[in-house]
Amino acid sequence: MAAQPEHRNDGERQLELFEIVAAPNQPEQAKLVAIDGARRSRHRDARLTLGEAARIIREAVKDKSYRKTPLGQLVGRYLRWFRNEYGATESTIRDYEAVLARMSLLLADREPLEVSTEDLREVIDTWAMRHARTRAKVTSVRAFWVWAEEEGHVVFSPASKIRRPRAPRKTAPLLPAHIDELLLSCARTSRDRLALLVLLDCGARRAELGGIRIRDFDLARRQLTVFGKGQKERVIPLRGRIVMALRTYLGEPLEFVGRRPEPDDYLLYPEKRTPDRRVYWAEPKKPCASNTVHRWWYRMLEQAGLVGHGVRSGLNMHRARHTSQPSSDALPASRRPRRHSATATSPPRSASTATRISATSGAPWTPSPTRARPKKPRAGGTIRPPGPTESGDLQERWRRRESNPRKVPAVSINARKRPRDLLGDLSD
Repeated sequence: MAAQPEHRNDGERQLELFEIVAAPNQPEQAKLVAIDGARRSRHRDARLTLGEAARIIREAVKDKSYRKTPLGQLVGRYLRWFRNEYGATESTIRDYEAVLARMSLLLADREPLEVSTEDLREVIDTWAMRHARTRAKVTSVRAFWVWAEEEGHVVFSPASKIRRPRAPRKTAPLLPAHIDELLLSCARTSRDRLALLVLLDCGARRAELGGIRIRDFDLARRQLTVFGKGQKERVIPLRGRIVMALRTYLGEPLEFVGRRPEPDDYLLYPEKRTPDRRVYWAEPKKPCASNTVHRWWYRMLEQAGLVGHGVRSGLNMHRARHTSQPSSDALPASRRPRRHSATATSPPRSASTATRISATSGAPWTPSPTRARPKKPRAGGTIRPPGPTESGDLQERWRRRESNPRKVPAVSINARKRPRDLLGDLSD
């Protein structure tokens, strides 16, 4: 009798990574039993649900217990190198650890040398429904195994054949039109107005906005220094309305604090408010957390009537960086459209880059003049005689060359004649 093919759902295939399958003659929501049957409790099979298995994975990542696995020990060494030698930030390490810890738990029964490409593909398949997240996960897995190969922990990287999925090309989401006038008109304090202009006119990121201090503004040079993504520092020019907003902010006392801003104060700092939005506690010397800046942004949108009460999604702060201002020669450089990797002070690096920049800049772009190449001497041309400081051998070879010049190869008579002479010969 032929064996019946197995019909398993995705949940059962994922649980095979934990050596867990559904008990026979049970529905999908039923409890699950271990394959080896080694785990027993009061003479009953140890059973896990899908939710319990997911909870075990989350707890193992939080308490670092995933490092008890053979692969988890290697992940711990990689993260230590990633922090101390590569210089990755804490947020990057946190993202990489979440991916690699899950890989260590799903491959807890394998030694690093036993991991194959198909094993890694099964791990990555757990994120297969989310394309953007899958690209990031593949990058983390490949970087880890490249390091393991370079350090000699494995002979070759099993992730070398894994490719990142192609990302769909989408246009950057933008904020609604004329949102800057609406937000600025509803800003209640000069601090909020200045922070909004840093977002809308300077294209600052959320982490950069949260780390700005008053000393980072330079009114004399009219520039702002921010430190953000990739541990890079960039200088942004300040022009127009943001300069006026900065002067107003520096001349007014802070809400609840009762004094003017000091150089080491943060632009956005932690605050506690009453239900009617009055501040009763503030600490300007402390920076805001990332989620605090996020809530501040949606509070500004709520004041402008763009989102409802309590809404914290739908109009991401990063859209302000992509939102383009109307192109005009009168606009300052800080208000012109900018791209992700472009900075306000970076010069054009190539002709194509300069062409794109010239479309939004006031001065027309002209290509740099090309340098004239030196002409090479023709064969048989005049060569200067060697001077008295040259070697005797060079002087002797020059004398021989001048006394025995090269003979010009003979040319046929017909080739020396002009076309008119050739026609005359034919007529004869």
